[in-house]
Amino acid sequence: MLSLEERERRVKAIQAKMTERSIDVLLVASSSDLTEIGKVRYVSYWPTVLFDSYIILPRKGNIKYFGHYPLDAGLAKQHFAIEETYSPPFGENPGPHIAKLLKGLSPKKIGLSGTRGLGTDVYRALLENIGGVAIEEATDIIETLRMVKSPEELSYVEKAAALADYAMDYFKGILKPGRVEHDLIYEVDYAVKKKGGENAFYFIGSGKVPSITWPLAVAKRKIEKGDLVLFNAELVGEEGYATQIIRFFSVGDPPKEVLKAHVVLNASLEAGRKELKHGNIMSNVANSILTAAKNGGYPIGLHMGHGQGLDMFEKPLPTPDDRTELKTNMTITLHPQLVLPNGIGLVIANQYGVTAQGGRCFNKTPNEIIIV
Repeated sequence: MLSLEERERRVKAIQAKMTERSIDVLLVASSSDLTEIGKVRYVSYWPTVLFDSYIILPRKGNIKYFGHYPLDAGLAKQHFAIEETYSPPFGENPGPHIAKLLKGLSPKKIGLSGTRGLGTDVYRALLENIGGVAIEEATDIIETLRMVKSPEELSYVEKAAALADYAMDYFKGILKPGRVEHDLIYEVDYAVKKKGGENAFYFIGSGKVPSITWPLAVAKRKIEKGDLVLFNAELVGEEGYATQIIRFFSVGDPPKEVLKAHVVLNASLEAGRKELKHGNIMSNVANSILTAAKNGGYPIGLHMGHGQGLDMFEKPLPTPDDRTELKTNMTITLHPQLVLPNGIGLVIANQYGVTAQGGRCFNKTPNEIIIV
């Protein structure tokens, strides 16, 4: 587990932002969705499983955990050193019980963080049971603070990226004609979990013009000789840190037009990497990718990437409109996609850390089409 000192650092930083905005209590919510699981974990280390979970953080004082079952509450106390833990009676809406805890702190203003993970039943109960208290959207407090990773966090980001490299190499070893797409993914996932992976999201595509396919239950195509195969692995490693890697494979020699386009794809990725510098603006990263692709004669298809951390998809985003200032130790995945005239969407993804010199790539897998 990450150190309790690291957690205390985060809590103090959040409380300082609460003070600036006169927020007396912050209610943090997370669901088990891989894009919304991270906010409660950032504050408490608790990995939300199945049902939504909540943290109550006073401006002064310690965190309080609220889960769905007494088992959750007991585990949070036993394994994550959270002294105050709560749960509702079985089958009851947790909202009124959370509202009671909040009212007991006599707040004038409550901040809500993670509102996408906040159940409608809980929110309605807050409105019905906390009269006369201001409620403010405050998701940005945690979203902003968590962009920059501490040295302790970075060690787990690097482990997650190494796990992604392992997944890609394992996939290479089992890819052959006759294999079914989803069977390949299931084998990779089993190997990744044995190596310490917590969770994952995959997609795959195969054929002469491969298309992205998920959920995996419908990924039933058999690999054929001459196929191009797209493999995406978005993994959650130790302590919940997410990573992503994408590569194209070719079962046999790839077409010349694909090799030509891949040179431009790598140039686009490298153009973006160079712009991941401390003090730069995120829009410059996006524009550099777009310019390199345009100069190479290809349009960009899929969005160009996103931040990653305890959520699979975080801010900042490499878009032409994102004015976020980059800071050292932000962790960002870039995945430009070029669209070829025949419809192939050629894509690659690596995870990077922002430095003064540009993005430091955490992945070791070569940036090339992998021929099997």
